[in-house]
Amino acid sequence: MIALTPDFSRPWWEWGWADITTWVRWDPGVTITSGRGSEDSRVSSTSASAILTNTDGRFSRQNPFSPYAPYLKRFTPIWFSVNPGSGWIDRAHLYIDNLPKRWDTTGTDATVDISCSGILNQLVDAPKLGRPLYRAVSRSTGLIGYWTLEDGATASTAESALGHGQLRTFGTVAPLFAAVDGPPGGSSAPDFASQGGLYGRLPTVTNTGAWQATLWFRTLEGDSSTFTASVPLQWDMIGGTFPAFDILLFVGRGDGNPGLGNIGFNIAAYTASPPSESFRSETLAVEATVPNIQGTWRQLRVTMAQNGGNVDIAAYLDGSLLGVASDTGTLGVPGAFVVNPCQDQPGANAYAGVDGIGIASISTLAWYNHTADPNTYDAGLAYVGEQAHERMLRVADEENIPFYCLASESEPLGPQDDVTALEVFRAGEKADGGALFEALFGLGYEARSQRYDSTVVLFLDQALEQTSGNPQSSDDGTNFRNQWTANRQNGGSVTVTAPGVDPARDRVVGSSDTYEVATDDQLLDAAAWQVHLGTVDEDRWPDLGLNLANHPELIAQWVAMPPFGGRINVANPFSQAAIALIDVLREGTTEHWNSKQWEVSNNTSPASTYDVGVWGADDGSGTADLWGADDTVLAADITASQTSITLNAGNDVWAIGDTVSEPATFPFNVDIGSSAAHLTYSCTAITGTHPNLTMTIVRLGTDRSWPAGISVTVTNTGLWG
Repeated sequence: MIALTPDFSRPWWEWGWADITTWVRWDPGVTITSGRGSEDSRVSSTSASAILTNTDGRFSRQNPFSPYAPYLKRFTPIWFSVNPGSGWIDRAHLYIDNLPKRWDTTGTDATVDISCSGILNQLVDAPKLGRPLYRAVSRSTGLIGYWTLEDGATASTAESALGHGQLRTFGTVAPLFAAVDGPPGGSSAPDFASQGGLYGRLPTVTNTGAWQATLWFRTLEGDSSTFTASVPLQWDMIGGTFPAFDILLFVGRGDGNPGLGNIGFNIAAYTASPPSESFRSETLAVEATVPNIQGTWRQLRVTMAQNGGNVDIAAYLDGSLLGVASDTGTLGVPGAFVVNPCQDQPGANAYAGVDGIGIASISTLAWYNHTADPNTYDAGLAYVGEQAHERMLRVADEENIPFYCLASESEPLGPQDDVTALEVFRAGEKADGGALFEALFGLGYEARSQRYDSTVVLFLDQALEQTSGNPQSSDDGTNFRNQWTANRQNGGSVTVTAPGVDPARDRVVGSSDTYEVATDDQLLDAAAWQVHLGTVDEDRWPDLGLNLANHPELIAQWVAMPPFGGRINVANPFSQAAIALIDVLREGTTEHWNSKQWEVSNNTSPASTYDVGVWGADDGSGTADLWGADDTVLAADITASQTSITLNAGNDVWAIGDTVSEPATFPFNVDIGSSAAHLTYSCTAITGTHPNLTMTIVRLGTDRSWPAGISVTVTNTGLWG
């Protein structure tokens, strides 16, 4: 089906679908490819192809007589479904990329060979999102005035982001524009430390009885034995009891002053005009002292509201309340204002000539006609510390991209850059080790944590010929790497080498990448995870197929698979595979159906990669809360029937006991051999003194002899850390 008039503000199933099933050529049918080509690559945009009968020209976009004119166009949504005889089953939700017209040799059989893709293709060339702070402020509601103060280095005035006029020089000189770095979520900012102030006026607005001003500021660092102050913002009110307000920042030691290293805040009304220090209100004033904020970017928000017969004001620093105040009176409308009125210009305002700590810079001045928090503080920090899945959900919502994610945790990220939405998604995907994929005309995200210890969704039995053909393995080491360097953007670097690798004896295969994580502390885990991915020593199964036409009993399992991933087990593989079960995760799929066939081919990766330990949990194997062993080897040769074996434990510390003395620990399973080729045994007892131990084992199947020096470790302990 195709949606000719989709309304992207509505759920996709309400888009007014037109059924085109009649015109689909069932020879060759429909082919859809989704997911990724290998376990260490990114998911590509889904592709789909089909041939439509076009003898009446209905699928010719330029045909004005088409029943779909003029709505059939590139990126028309298309909904693929298959009916195996039991009802329609959704298979893909894509967009039409191309509708090339084709004819047979006679010129009488006309077709359109449509090709389709998912939303990833459309996002590749999307414009950059813009700076996070500008993006958040410009999208906020009730905005009546906004000056970014991010004007270029040669500017002498500050332009309004809303077209409401310039801020002009206050005094004799302007500040130095674009001279310093602004808040993390912005760009440049003016230097007010050396010179200058700015003044302007808000546009005429209806009196709502509620206002607020927000700005970002950074002070110089300093202290004084007496009171010294600066004023980042002062504004007049049109009408009302209080003709003006200002924000006072001060330092100083002694009675009534904030003390060494602190900054005092005093946000107050004036009781008479023109403003002078003697008219500053003692009752309609918020006072607070805050430590350790000198020299760093901070957001200050001041609200004013009429509350019955009173005027209420409140002040917030970095989203936290500094204080509130209230006094009898009426509230006017904000009008003219001055940024940094002190600016060492004698006679400029009530605090002329006061050096104080000094305002180093001011950025992002915004005015609103309400007192609700516009929620722009996190944007000013460029959302540092935001988890990967949360950032994706937020940006997708801002860009009106359908997004599906059930993750509850993911890696904290560093600052959001001025890049495209897709680049934001990809950066989070890389930092978290998850997978971005397409789903339901939008995107989905599977966090790395969602793959941990996943349950089996599709179970096949090769003995019942439920696999399409005989599964063929790959063991070429394409994904092998035993060393990885993780770098943080503008941060540190960590290199991890797989345990036991000796460069003099072993081949070191390494690589590196840069991650947009929040802190350097996350780099060790990022590098270690990549080494883990690259050293899972199991066969790969790149073409695990099933024929749903021949085995309709598998359809319910297959359609229950998630849009991406899903754990698959294949029982009874050929004995030469030397495994009892093929246990994999789906990475990519090619699906084809026509009037007679429904075939699937899955590219997979080992599920054991994501079998991880969880403290306090037990999966029934008796080893869920046990550490693995790194150094333990057989101290002597053992025979195929031997039940008591001697170990050299090296630096490993094994539990000493048996099923009677330590029933919570014993028995548990151990592997003897390499990670690729080993046999599993049940350990019922350990005696001796470290590192010389004796282990009692019970064979769990066919056995063999082992030479001294072979590794002994705990079975399926998962990953810790």
